[in-house]
Amino acid sequence: MRWHRWLAILPLLSCTDTTDAGSAIVQVQVLAPLITTIDVSDTTRLFARSIDLDGNVVPAPIEWVALDTTVQVDQTGLVQGDFIGLGRVQAKNGTLLSLPVNLTVLPRPDTVVIVGEDTVRVQLGEGGTQVSALVARLDSYQQGDTSPARGGQIIYEVVEPVFTDPTQRSVEFAGQVLIDTITTGSDGTPIVPILLNRVAGILSPDSAIVAITGLRFRHATDVGGGVIVVTADTVPGSGQRFIVRFDNN
Repeated sequence: MRWHRWLAILPLLSCTDTTDAGSAIVQVQVLAPLITTIDVSDTTRLFARSIDLDGNVVPAPIEWVALDTTVQVDQTGLVQGDFIGLGRVQAKNGTLLSLPVNLTVLPRPDTVVIVGEDTVRVQLGEGGTQVSALVARLDSYQQGDTSPARGGQIIYEVVEPVFTDPTQRSVEFAGQVLIDTITTGSDGTPIVPILLNRVAGILSPDSAIVAITGLRFRHATDVGGGVIVVTADTVPGSGQRFIVRFDNN
């Protein structure tokens, strides 16, 4: 399976219940991303609505306010990440305020690279476990400098051999899976080592190929009915491969 787009349903955030005298509106509710991260220079969209005493949505102007300089927001709810750090955004109608939406601004992943050797050998006497991790790194290009992109995600997938029936797999990652999505740490590499292991009791192949895909999350789209999705694109460098060779003699 190749990942080119990634979707997530977004939840309704709780809000204040303060009333505004002289107005039928008693709440300002915000729909915000389940994935509350935003990359520098990228955007995501927030949605808000006003609720009356009967719980009905009523048409009313919404004002958006950025509480931190790490983000900016326009009056359509479009948020842009400006600087790395925590960014809070709030919706308001008159004196009614929503709870702040907390967004974490991260370095924008611009490429994914393999760190070190792209070929790893697993000897028969090593207990069936790969010794050297498959290390990839997300990098960010900001203001002419290259820096690690922390908080990003890299997909590792066994693409060869092809296991039509996954229960008959002869190799696997931790968790008994053939595909895994890992978050990157402060150095841009996976926060946990990625090892490809033999499956006990099954003859392993001579080699296996693991492909990597770096993800960049951005934008939120209202598809109606209060359902909002976040999309993710692959970053340049995706599709690079590790080769894991198994000694079976």
